[in-house]
Amino acid sequence: MNVMLSLAAIVMITTASIYIVLTQSKSALDSASVLGDIDQSESFLMLLDNQISEVEKEGAGSSRLFPFSVKDSYEVLDEEDSVIYEKTAAAEFVEYQSSVISDNLVFVSGSQVDCYEKDETGDGSSELVMENPFIKAVFRKTARASPLPAIRTNETFISLKEKSGGSVLNFTNSTIMIDGNLTSSSGTGYTEILRTGSDKPFCIVHMLVNSTPTYDVFYTLYSSSDFIVADVRNIR
Repeated sequence: MNVMLSLAAIVMITTASIYIVLTQSKSALDSASVLGDIDQSESFLMLLDNQISEVEKEGAGSSRLFPFSVKDSYEVLDEEDSVIYEKTAAAEFVEYQSSVISDNLVFVSGSQVDCYEKDETGDGSSELVMENPFIKAVFRKTARASPLPAIRTNETFISLKEKSGGSVLNFTNSTIMIDGNLTSSSGTGYTEILRTGSDKPFCIVHMLVNSTPTYDVFYTLYSSSDFIVADVRNIR
């Protein structure tokens, strides 16, 4: 999706996650220039977030014309309704391996998350894996198909390894229920890694559950975190 968002794309976003990613570089950069670029990107992303929030509050049929131009490139993740800005900074400019979350804006420093598929349980099937220097999380892979296959949230989160001591927590129940309704914990759907690869600032495992109601679950691991963030969205 091109960074110059169309009006239709903007109004379709209901909840945006805005990321500013700072990656470390050994080369010296002009700190004033870097700071100016980051401030400019923060202002633009917050303005975009405000436009999206206004359209969301106004409800169906609302629209907004939002012309803009930007200096640097931005990445849009359709599946997660997020916009990412990435900047390389000298080592002394940021506290490496740190993250700050402020409303919908997330500052991430560092890029040491690996996101991949591998048979981690020895059953001959691939699992979804995301890990950083601190923890390793394994999720059951339920491939997207037509019709959608059966899915049970209590079986999705398989294990979490604390890497410094080697301790492994194996989950026997990772159930997600909406409003205490047990039937919402299972249905049909799929799981997926939104972006595979190495040396990422963060990794997201997405689970779609088509039940009563239907909803999306996003499990996020940041480069600097020793925990997983679970977020349930788009309940419908």
